[in-house]
Amino acid sequence: MDEMLKNIINQVLEHFRNEIIREIDEKEKNILFRLNSEYRRIYEEAVMRYKAELSELEKRVREARSDYDMKFRREWSKRYNEYLEKVFDEALARISSLKRDEKYGRILEKLVEEGIAFMDTKVVHVDVSIRDVDLLMDIKGKLEEKHGIRIEVKRRIDSVGGVIVYNPDETIIVDNTFETRLRKIKHLLRPRVYKVLFGEN
Repeated sequence: MDEMLKNIINQVLEHFRNEIIREIDEKEKNILFRLNSEYRRIYEEAVMRYKAELSELEKRVREARSDYDMKFRREWSKRYNEYLEKVFDEALARISSLKRDEKYGRILEKLVEEGIAFMDTKVVHVDVSIRDVDLLMDIKGKLEEKHGIRIEVKRRIDSVGGVIVYNPDETIIVDNTFETRLRKIKHLLRPRVYKVLFGEN
């Protein structure tokens, strides 16, 4: 009898133990499910918040970089143009200091002839740099004879060198002063000046 009671009690205990274990398992599963759900929610919110913050940070970095690039390009362009102007100012200064000799006379002669080539009249007016008046007067007769024209020296201009050639009614004007010639080729020389100042890159 006692043995039977023990068996029954053991069976009941085993049953309750199994029930308790099953209940604990279910509760544990529910808790784990809720924990996993909460974890996923927290994780997804954190990821979304991180992505939003990262996106905002990237936006700020892009804006800052764009602002920096714009300021850098502006400053670089300013400095480059300053260097460029210094280069051309120095070039003009050197031209101004050239010795007005026979070699320079040939240069001046060529400048006048380039202007004459555009004229369609027998009288050609020439404005000449104050520095080049004497040289022009020396070659004037030679040019008149060579081209069958009359050259009238009109004005003395404040220039480092060169001439302005034009017809009497001033409908055709060829500015062959060194300032104008340099200004015309300045954009062509920009890459060369850049290469000399800053190298290949």
